[in-house]
Amino acid sequence: MQKRIAMVTVVAFVMVLALSIGRADAKSDQEKCSSTTTTDTKTNIDGTTCTTQVAGSGSNQAKATASGKSSAFSQAQNGGTAKATASKASEAVSEVSGGKGTTTSSGELAVAVVEIDDGGLGTANATGAGSEAVCQIFGTSGGITECTSTDGGSAVAQVPSDGGGNAIATAKKGSNAVAEVEMSGGGTATATSSGISAEATSIVKSDCKVTTNAKGDDSQAFGTCQDSDSVISVTATKGSSAMGSDTAPPVCTPENGGIAKVKSPEGDCP
Repeated sequence: MQKRIAMVTVVAFVMVLALSIGRADAKSDQEKCSSTTTTDTKTNIDGTTCTTQVAGSGSNQAKATASGKSSAFSQAQNGGTAKATASKASEAVSEVSGGKGTTTSSGELAVAVVEIDDGGLGTANATGAGSEAVCQIFGTSGGITECTSTDGGSAVAQVPSDGGGNAIATAKKGSNAVAEVEMSGGGTATATSSGISAEATSIVKSDCKVTTNAKGDDSQAFGTCQDSDSVISVTATKGSSAMGSDTAPPVCTPENGGIAKVKSPEGDCP
């Protein structure tokens, strides 16, 4: 009888210890890093990791917060401000030189990335398993990029060369959205998509404006402009496709009772 009592006591102690450890792990799972002068790295026993780095001239600030087996990395250079927040087995990266970048990711294998080479503003948000949001500014004249993805979508907003401009991409439910301001654009590219394999692409090559919207599985909306002051809008729904530009007549192919619509300097359809 005494042995049985002793065994029950030991089992009870082990259970209390396990619960205590579980609570301790839950409390310590979140890792926070911050840098203004030196590198800061923290790693949790479950693999949760944060890292912050600063370099170059000016006042730099890098912050990173990770939880739930996630990874957050921030690097600020030459007067930059970078912030990354990752949760629920995701990854957030913010690398900024002379600008401001903010990334937020949540969900298994979700990824949010901001890259700014020489000034500008970037905001990337990826929410839901497999979602991807990438904002990039590679030119020397700054710009603004915003990319938001949810439920497995992929959103890419880019200003890949000098000239600035605004690139905004939003992707939902397994779709793809790309917004890009090329060359010495300075214009505005906005792309919005929703639905499995739906694709919206807006490409701006001057001080002009393109808006594309693809809604519904397999819908395709593409728009591009290269003449100053051109304004183009393209909409496709329910698996339809539409294409508009300021250098060629529009193309509209409605499907499944959906909408295929273009407004452009080269004409409208339907």
